[in-house]
Parts: sequence; structure tokens; C-alpha cells
Amino acid sequence: MMSNRRRSVGIGQSGFSSGFSSGFSNGGLYSASGIDLLRYPALSVVRAGATGTYIDAAGRLHVSPANTLRYDYSNPNGAGWLIEKAATNLIKYSNAFEGALWTKVNATITPNVDDGEGGTSAFTKTATAATSHLQGSNSVTIGVPLFGSFYMKRRTGVGQVSFRVGDLTLLPVSVSSEWSRVFATATPTSTTGRLDASLATSGDAVDIMRAQLEADGLTSYIATDALTASRAADDVSLLLSNLPQWNPAEGTFVVEFVAGASVASKYLLDIHNDTSDERIQLYTNGSGNVAFRVDDGGVQQALLTSAAVITPFSKNKAAISFRDGAFHMALNGVAPSPDTGGTMPTPTKIQFGANRAKTASTFLNGNLRRASYLRYAVDGKVGALSS
Repeated sequence: MMSNRRRSVGIGQSGFSSGFSSGFSNGGLYSASGIDLLRYPALSVVRAGATGTYIDAAGRLHVSPANTLRYDYSNPNGAGWLIEKAATNLIKYSNAFEGALWTKVNATITPNVDDGEGGTSAFTKTATAATSHLQGSNSVTIGVPLFGSFYMKRRTGVGQVSFRVGDLTLLPVSVSSEWSRVFATATPTSTTGRLDASLATSGDAVDIMRAQLEADGLTSYIATDALTASRAADDVSLLLSNLPQWNPAEGTFVVEFVAGASVASKYLLDIHNDTSDERIQLYTNGSGNVAFRVDDGGVQQALLTSAAVITPFSKNKAAISFRDGAFHMALNGVAPSPDTGGTMPTPTKIQFGANRAKTASTFLNGNLRRASYLRYAVDGKVGALSS
């Protein structure tokens, strides 16, 4: 088990601009570095229900309409279009800590506290004795990793703050004097899934809101009341028949992205023909290295892998170039040796931020800042394009 945290944009700060669309015509759609397909008019975005949330540039939480992309600033390392798997918040009354479903031990809860967003939706938890708890729970599946999170800021004191996620073990976390999303992850050994914010020192206090307990990944906040609540996956795709600029003989992609909490086996692009036979894939492998794979006729034609491993919440830039006998890739300016064999596949569709089957574990659960397409191969220039 491990613990970590994810800092959101500081409340009241100006946030983070994309840095990649400015200076381009057509709102950033066209530039010298290609067409940004995430702004392309024919892009298909499917996400049922108005349950997707995002953080704006001023650090405020918003709910996005169904079937729309969310431009999210929650990651301090960069903003971008948020693409996530389906998820369920297993904690009921996720922002009603004064209620009976939240167990308080050595703690007082004060409601109607400034949430830093112009409202008073937060709470203050104060420890009245050592080892203070605020705990909710629900049934979970043994052996499936859980991610527990709260939005928190330290009000008084310097004592240890810890979470229980699933089991009774206390996992230390870091809480600053600014609002941030703090999380910990663990794999439960029982079906009782706890989410507990614990203060070690009597008299310490934290401001707290928006509890979330979810399986197999950290995703954006899902509000709940008397029932658990779910968010549908972001299905973002483009039919190549709707992209007249598509060149079946060669091409280049430059993808700028910010990783999520997990970096293993995540897809950036899956360009396919609805089968595994004709594919161009850009993804991370099980170790977090970026990989570029090409299959034609069901046979692997090229496989290039970065030496560097992606780290959680990091900003990165990958470039791939492809044509018969010349497959190149680079990550953040560093290029492995090209593959000078192989033939081009005949794909028909691009899936962004997940594999073609939209398998839950392959969703980026992070931000795609830009996905630029050029209709010609640049070969060895991928290093410069990814710098």
C-alpha cells in the first residue's frame, strides 16, 4: 500500500493556461505543428449524464453537461482535456459530514465553512483528543485497490493527518495550508470499505469537503447523497472518414498529456479498424514506459519503447512518425532507435485516452492537452517535435 496526494489549483489563483493553443488561428485548431484533433469539429464525445466534474482556472468545481469534453485545471503540472474511465463514489453523503452516516470519534464537525470558491460548502474537523476520526464506509470487493480522497486544508496544528482507505491501517498524508485534493490508496482485505480522515493530535483542525472512495483509480469528484453515484466513461473518438486530411500512407502525431495517479498500461491514442489487426498505438506499458506499436494484417510491424518512465501527474510530450519502413518515436525530446522495417496498417478510427475496447484499466485518467496530426511523416524530427 502507499499514500500520495494530488494538489489542485490554489483557490483564488489565476490557474494554468494550456500554453499550446495560444497564438494559433481558429482557436488553436490549426498550427504549424498540425491539426489539433481534440478541437476538430467532427470529434465524437460521449459521456452519459451531467455527472462529470472539473476544476476551472480559478480553482472552482463545475459540473459538465453530458457528451462534452472537460478542460480541467486540477493538476498543478498542467491543464488539459480530462479523459476518465467510468467510476462510482462508494461513499454516501459525500459532503454532509455532520450526518449520522459519518462516524465521529474524538472530533467535532463545524458546517458552513468557507470552501475557497465563493461558497460555504466546507466543514471544519477539530480533534478533541488524540487519534481523532471522521469515517464513512461501504461494502467493497476484497483485493481490488481503493483510492480515498478529500479536499482539505490545514486550519490549525502541525500533527500528522492520516487516512484509512478500506482497512484500519492509517496511511499518513500531507496537508498544506491551501485547499488541495489529498488521497491515499490501499488494497482492502475485508469487504468493509472505510474512508477515514484521522488527526493524531488533540486541538488540531482541518477544513474538509468532497469525500470520495472509488475502486481502481483516482478520478474526478462525484457528488453523492443517500445513494452512491456514478460517472460514465469519456468515449472520445474520431472516424478517419470524417478527417479529409488523413493520409493512409504516412503521418505524424504529437501528443501533449499530463499523467494521472496511475501510469501503467494507459493509452494516449489507439488508431484501429475495430479489430486488433490494423492498429497504430501510443500507450504506456506495464512499467510506465511510453510505447509505440504498429500492427498490419494481425502481425506486429514495429514496437518502440521510451527509456524513461512516466511519473504520476507529470507533463509529457510524445511524437510518433509512421510510413512503410520508417517508424519513429520520441518522448520529451529523447528518441529510441527507429524501426526501419514493417508496413503501414489501414485503420479507420482514432480512440483518444483509452484503447479501442475502452477497457477501464486503459483509460488515461489524466489530461490530454493536445493531439496534433500532420499528414506527412517527419521521421527523425520526432525528437525536436517532442521537446
